[in-house]
Amino acid sequence: LAGNIKNFIAQRAGFQKSGVSYNNRMIERHPISTGYFWTSYDFRTSVGNQSLFEHPLGPGGTNGFVPAGGESIFSLPNDEADRFLADAPTVDAVSRVLQDEFGDQAVDVPVGVGFCMCISKEAIAEVGLFDPVFGRGYCEEVDWCRRAVSLGWRNVLAPSVFVYHIGSASTRLAGLLAPGEQTVHTHEEIVDQRHPDYRGDVEGWRARGGVDAIVERGLRRLVATAAAERGYVLDATWLRREPEDHSDDRVRITINPDGPSPLVEATANGWRCALPVGPDGILAAVGSFVGCPPSQVRILDRGSVAAALEADALAAGVPVRALRRYPERV
Repeated sequence: LAGNIKNFIAQRAGFQKSGVSYNNRMIERHPISTGYFWTSYDFRTSVGNQSLFEHPLGPGGTNGFVPAGGESIFSLPNDEADRFLADAPTVDAVSRVLQDEFGDQAVDVPVGVGFCMCISKEAIAEVGLFDPVFGRGYCEEVDWCRRAVSLGWRNVLAPSVFVYHIGSASTRLAGLLAPGEQTVHTHEEIVDQRHPDYRGDVEGWRARGGVDAIVERGLRRLVATAAAERGYVLDATWLRREPEDHSDDRVRITINPDGPSPLVEATANGWRCALPVGPDGILAAVGSFVGCPPSQVRILDRGSVAAALEADALAAGVPVRALRRYPERV
């Protein structure tokens, strides 16, 4: 991530009034093989080295901004989580797929994720309980995890465990968060006083890639499993269409009809991932990814990539529908 910033690959947008926080805020996007990795920088004030407009470069450095914290999306991104994930059978099915993919793997992280932590009684006996100074929440798990690390314990993420969580719902309902805020700033200040190395450790962890590879593996396995179970359609199109028949639950895999490096994107139940194309072509790459050929190839626009896909599909005996009408893109 640090290299992307240095080489002007990352894209940023700064907001004086974001609607998320009272103070200025920055969001940042990095390209990864599954699409994009998003992160954000939040600030306690909008003055001094926490003003993006006085210090637009950073984080850190001689004259860079100094964030108070940030929200790193290392969970599995889903386009419409409330639509696709808000029921127990679906969550159970996702959990089974991720358990098959990751098993007992554990990934070291700077701190745990407060809404779902498993703590051994041995750790509690040595580290103690959450500090009641944090009240009902926000930053109590950060303080506890940093205390644990100082005593030789590890904080680890279990990528095989999937939890559907609506952030800040109960605390906002209880009035713990002020309108427009995403954290309790007095709690953040306590963390900074007690654990001055915490923010730097988090930024270093992000710069090393965090759990990007884990997220990519999880998304690819979820999409491939859905495609193998329900079948899939391979579309050559510039547009990303919803199925005309809403009872058709086949997975959609799309390619750009033309261009030097065809972009292959697969979507299923709100999960999204990109697929590499090898020397054997698109049909072979997609078939290898899913484990079976598509039930249908649809050619929705013209281009060299679409023509090659159509020829390969016909040669392999895969049903092809040529739906070229008006050009999708001019």
